[in-house]
Amino acid sequence: MRRVLKKHIAYHEAGHAVIAWKLGYDVSSLTIVPPPDTDKQGVTYWNVPGGGVASPEDYFMVALAGQVAESKVSDHFTGLEESLKPV
Repeated sequence: MRRVLKKHIAYHEAGHAVIAWKLGYDVSSLTIVPPPDTDKQGVTYWNVPGGGVASPEDYFMVALAGQVAESKVSDHFTGLEESLKPV
């Protein structure tokens, strides 16, 4: 994977993780290595403490945070459609 693409993916996934954490969710892991058996370039796993369900507002804030963070280093967005799909 190209270094520039890795940087974009790292910012993107970090955006998800930071906003999830700031909203009080547990961020269990983040990777910029493509997970096996998926077409994703990176992934951030975050959970509601106690096993609940995130509100739609929080879900969309976390989902869109990847693109916002990535916009700080690029005018190209990776994974917008993937970010909006439920896990």
